[in-house]
Amino acid sequence: MKNFWILALAIICFSCNGNYIYEEKVEVPKAIWQNENPIAYEFDVEDIKSKYNLYLDVTHSDQFASQNFYTMIHTTYPSDRKVDSQISIELANKLGQWYGKCKGGKCELRVVLQQETLFKEQGQHQIVFEQYTREAALKGVEAMAFSVEKVN
Repeated sequence: MKNFWILALAIICFSCNGNYIYEEKVEVPKAIWQNENPIAYEFDVEDIKSKYNLYLDVTHSDQFASQNFYTMIHTTYPSDRKVDSQISIELANKLGQWYGKCKGGKCELRVVLQQETLFKEQGQHQIVFEQYTREAALKGVEAMAFSVEKVN
């Protein structure tokens, strides 16, 4: 009976992790994101009939100097078509309270980039995040993780 409960708990834990077709975390050297050092991810999409959620998990210092920061997103599709967009990553509210979970001097925030999106092309996609602030060196961004989740 004990083995049954261990197996059931393992199945529950693994089933809660989502159906990710891609996950990668990139550490930012010395927690200083230089604007000449974009963060790039490449992933394959085979199933263009399914919908996907795109996430960006940002790890930042709890001493980050701003409420938000801007990033330019460059997406390249298998056909070499390119799309650029700018977004603001909102880290805190106007009172300075962090949106993410903070512990030990670090905060982690999940940003939903797109929900239930369809990919129109099969093959390798590239997404590049470019630090797009007024400062050449953005201090306090420690890591960024990009993931693609297949929606069931």
